[in-house]
Amino acid sequence: MILLDNTALSAFAHIDRLDIPSKLFGETFISESVYYEGILKAKKSERVDRIINCIKEGLIKITAHITL
Repeated sequence: MILLDNTALSAFAHIDRLDIPSKLFGETFISESVYYEGILKAKKSERVDRIINCIKEGLIKITAHITL
């Protein structure tokens, strides 16, 4: 399991490799605040579209809380 911050999420989306975190660490999560800042407040772009597609496909999950 991995929890991505906005910087990592954006970097993987920029190079179109949002699959890497899940291949290395299993389930991939972003917090609600990362979703808000990195997707909802961001300008429309290919990067944002890639992230949204991964969320829709279930590759990235949004969470309010992580229990370890």
